Amino acid sequence: MVGKSSRGRLRLARRAVLFLVLVLPSIWLLRGYMIAPPLISWLRADLAQRYGAQLTVEQVHGSYLMDLELRGVNLVADAETGFPVKSLSGAELRLEYSLWDLFFHGIEGVRALTLNLEELTLDLSRTEEDPDPAAEPASLDLPEWLPRIEITAGSVDLALPGGRSVALRRLEARADEPTDVQALVLEAEKIRVDAPETGALESPLHVRGSWLAGRLAIERIEALETRIRNAEVDLTSGEIRVEELTLSSEGLELEAKGLNVPLASAGSLAFFADLKGELAVEVVRVPPMLRELPEGFAGALIETFAGQEGLLRFEASIEDGRALVREAHAETRSGHLTVSECRFELDAQDFLASRFALVGDIDLPNLAEIVQLFGGVLPIEGSLAGRADVSGPLESLLGAIELEGSDLSIYERPVRHFEAKVNFDGDVIDLGSLEVQLEEPNFLKVSGRYRVKEGLFEEVRLDGQVTRLEELRIPDVPGGDLLVSAVLEGSLGALRGNVQLDAGNLAFRNRAITDASLSARLEWPRIDIEKLRFDDPLGAIEAVGQAEWTGETQRFELASLRATREGSELLLDRPASVVLGPNKVDVGPFELSGSAGSATVGYHEDPLARGLSVHLDGFDSQVLLGPWLPVDWSAGRLDGRLVADLMGENPIIDLDLTAKGVRLGGDSTAGWVVHGVLRLSEGRLVLETLKADHPEHGGLQGQGDLPLALFEEEPFPEGALQLRLELAQLQLATLASRLTGGAVDVEGPVTGRAEFSGTWANVMGRVSLSHPGVYLVREGGGSRFGPAHLDVLLEAGDRITARVSLQDEEGFEIKVEGSLLARLDVQDIEGVLDGALAGNLILDADAIEEYTYRLKGFPRLRGAAHLEAGITGSLREVRWNADLHLHDGGVALGVDGVPPVTGLEMHLRTDGEQLEIVQAQGEMGGAPLRLQGTVGLQKPHELDLEATGEDVLLRRLDGLKLRADAQLALNGPLEGLRATGTVALTDCSFVRRYNPMTVLQRDRGSLSSSRGFSFSIAEAPPWSEVDLDIEIRSKDPFQLKNNIINGSLRPELHLVGSCAVPVLQGNVYLDPTRVVLPSGTLNVRAGTFNFSEADFNLPRLQIAAEAFVRGYRIDVQVSGPLDDPDVFLSSIPPLANEDLLVLLLTGQFLESVAGSDTARTVGLFLAKDLMQHWFANESTEEGESAFDRLEIWYGVDPIRTGVETYNATFRLFGDSDVGPTQFLVGEQDAYGEINLGYRFMFRLR
Repeated sequence: MVGKSSRGRLRLARRAVLFLVLVLPSIWLLRGYMIAPPLISWLRADLAQRYGAQLTVEQVHGSYLMDLELRGVNLVADAETGFPVKSLSGAELRLEYSLWDLFFHGIEGVRALTLNLEELTLDLSRTEEDPDPAAEPASLDLPEWLPRIEITAGSVDLALPGGRSVALRRLEARADEPTDVQALVLEAEKIRVDAPETGALESPLHVRGSWLAGRLAIERIEALETRIRNAEVDLTSGEIRVEELTLSSEGLELEAKGLNVPLASAGSLAFFADLKGELAVEVVRVPPMLRELPEGFAGALIETFAGQEGLLRFEASIEDGRALVREAHAETRSGHLTVSECRFELDAQDFLASRFALVGDIDLPNLAEIVQLFGGVLPIEGSLAGRADVSGPLESLLGAIELEGSDLSIYERPVRHFEAKVNFDGDVIDLGSLEVQLEEPNFLKVSGRYRVKEGLFEEVRLDGQVTRLEELRIPDVPGGDLLVSAVLEGSLGALRGNVQLDAGNLAFRNRAITDASLSARLEWPRIDIEKLRFDDPLGAIEAVGQAEWTGETQRFELASLRATREGSELLLDRPASVVLGPNKVDVGPFELSGSAGSATVGYHEDPLARGLSVHLDGFDSQVLLGPWLPVDWSAGRLDGRLVADLMGENPIIDLDLTAKGVRLGGDSTAGWVVHGVLRLSEGRLVLETLKADHPEHGGLQGQGDLPLALFEEEPFPEGALQLRLELAQLQLATLASRLTGGAVDVEGPVTGRAEFSGTWANVMGRVSLSHPGVYLVREGGGSRFGPAHLDVLLEAGDRITARVSLQDEEGFEIKVEGSLLARLDVQDIEGVLDGALAGNLILDADAIEEYTYRLKGFPRLRGAAHLEAGITGSLREVRWNADLHLHDGGVALGVDGVPPVTGLEMHLRTDGEQLEIVQAQGEMGGAPLRLQGTVGLQKPHELDLEATGEDVLLRRLDGLKLRADAQLALNGPLEGLRATGTVALTDCSFVRRYNPMTVLQRDRGSLSSSRGFSFSIAEAPPWSEVDLDIEIRSKDPFQLKNNIINGSLRPELHLVGSCAVPVLQGNVYLDPTRVVLPSGTLNVRAGTFNFSEADFNLPRLQIAAEAFVRGYRIDVQVSGPLDDPDVFLSSIPPLANEDLLVLLLTGQFLESVAGSDTARTVGLFLAKDLMQHWFANESTEEGESAFDRLEIWYGVDPIRTGVETYNATFRLFGDSDVGPTQFLVGEQDAYGEINLGYRFMFRLR
């Protein structure tokens, strides 16, 4: 009953809002400009923020009071959000309704619904995120008749849980005008059902039925080899009756007739089965054929998305009104349920005397898996265990049911204690307790008793507290704290008790309200509201009242109301009520007065009269509306009247209203004064004056005389019309910034006029607009482009023409001119939409970089641009073509080390269906680069692009240079692209110095424990899904040259996989290379890095090298995976493996490795490296330095042991590895003598 009270208050609030809206009916006259655009903009922004959805609505039509029509509705939602509508295209929606009946009688106010759409995609595979576990299911309030419905859809696709899907093609649904019985029809040219357990099933769909007062009668359903005839579904009582059912598919046939046999029919059922999956059984009535089933029955069970393996054992019998479950046991990895005894004996004379017994236990160690098993998304963790032992007549059961949880958490909040217990003690059912204790101070506790025979609740208590509501992440629930307490007793039809609700620290989005409280006394069918209070930082609203339901009449009485805000006060002068009856509505009058002015509002409706009266005198609307409006909005102080007689063929409206201090967002918009006088009589709306002024922001004014049948099906009758609007030095800076998110700034006043005459069938007129100071603001603020001068001119006569121009002093100019070969016929908008369209657009920009850098994610483009576009077709189907030329341009991709494209000459052409790159050529790093091909602009967006370049500089960083010849192609639809071609490395080098001291500085714990390496080219679709087939080879070796290594690489690779997970296959060959060690030089003869398909991210090494140290020739063989290679050492003359390793790394023998000789050798190595760092550079264009040619080593004479020696060589000419080479050599020999010489070395090939 509390739920009905809430709904009653909600309806009262809706009607109160309705009366306030009626105070400003002039808004209706400009609904196409003042209602639809802000409403659609708000809806578009809300969908984008909540679900990442993009909504577009091309046109909005209708009277708004009787009908509404939306055209060109398209929606695309982010795939990762929980929004069920993933895409909607080409939708047209028309609603016909009675506005009064909508508010007073709910859904019955809708008269007709027409929906046409091209494509609709729904994702129902998951329910709404973070549902409220304590929320009661919404009650089903079914209308006696459905509205007239017509729905057509080209395609409808539904994604369902468990990988299932349903696709409908050419769908038509219809509900005819209601007569004695309302006919329903649902047909589809094709229905296709895909499920993992059945595969794909496909057939036509035919459904015929009827509707009457909540009862759905199905005459016929034919789909997927299933036929159902003469079925009846009573949604008011929950009964289902089927006269005939036939189901047939491969390997299974089932036929049933007359599924309405009483429960007393004899029969038995017993089966045993091991299953993998989920078993769901629903029995409404037991048919006689169950008596013919064998004692044991095994059937094929459906393997579901849950994929759980378990065991089910079930045995039951039914005979002469007695049902006996002898054994039932179900077990999966998520827990088990066991029923050791369950009996039911029906007493046909007295149902409450029927006997019942239940004994069993339940253990669910993983509640999260249980929730997922049934398709839920409730974020709950932990386990639940319990036992049931109940027996006796239904009117006097004995026993108990107990449940207890452990390690529970809900919405990631730990549950410190959970316990539920129900005791059955004869006539009394003791609810015992339901107790949920979260972290302090959050809790929920329910207790009480129920007397079965009397049907009475006794001392049922509900107490709970939840803090930080925002952490529950429940949609539309604000942040804050909630405390609830209720005590109820009595029967379901006569509950009585007290309810207390307190909410604090509320955080509604962009609303001022912070606290709310409710104290109420329930004496059904009456609710006494002892206190209802709302608070915000500037004021409070407090009310006392009563609600009562008597038969079909609802009465709401407001005994007192007090609203305060910033020292102003409003009081209800005398009690007032709202009475809603079957044929009568009475509202007030409500009389408010105080220091915040006065207001009187009254409304009456019966079969003979319908009238509204509103009188305002210095009424400060913010005192009453402040908590509910956006924080920076205000309707201001209102003076005037609204009197309306809305009955009969000639409704009358008389409005004279002045609003002072109107604010539409931000302090800079405060201070508006709006005054309007209009009268509706004899089928004409006379707008005597409409004026809005601001001391700093200028204003607008208008007058008009229009034929208007406000409440008729055709609201635009014949007759002459006159309308004039004028903008007087209007400042739009704040409005422009808000509408464009700060992307557009305007300075200075805008001037304009609009004048219309003629008839609704041929509106003639002229609209002109001019503004001298339009700026485009760079994202994030900062610099601006402008000022630019904007001129707009629209004219309507025999045709509709438009001219728009925007130009600045720097050579940027946009011109749009066009005409529509049609009259502006409000009565026949279809004709306007079908009129022939002809126009052109010209854009000239001498420096396009001044504008493109403001576009988020757009590459920095420069150059001189010229665009010419032609527009044809109609407003319903616009066709266009365009040519874009870019001269002396450039593109900076914004990637570190990637050079810009310079000298870009580009010519693009499009016809709206396809973009053709006629010419696109430029330079990267002084090398030519060309691009040509086409891009499809319509789904599936086919691409056919080819890029070529010779010796193109791909990347240049400190110590790194990459150049290559490239010939690449990108082909296929956007969601299935394939990149092919070749990349041949030409002039590539790596010369970055390696600091040997990093070996000593490195934290050993920082070494990665992962095997291999991975990289990605793109991480976001569709580019991440591009298939790769690219050959990478070496035209010239990749040079490696720094203080440690001097050599080259030659890749011969094949790049496959996708851009998200690229896969390298093939070899990288290591040419003869020198590696500098403290002991001297390690000469790599050859090497290979092999990338295989099996281990594409972990290449295998095969390297052969040699070194000459202290008279030893040391051979090094390396093989195996990159992260754990095997190293084999051998020498001539032979030396132990441990000695060889020390000798190779330090130049010393093992027995002297701890001595000063080793330190001297390493110090000499580091000193040489430091000198090289000081005097050399890391330029990729630098040749060999002097230090690259110098080798110094220190050691002990291998023959005359113990004598220190020094050796040094300096290469004068030639290569160190190939051909003749000349050296200067020096030494201090074993005798202490210093020797100098010249060495000339020949190498035989």
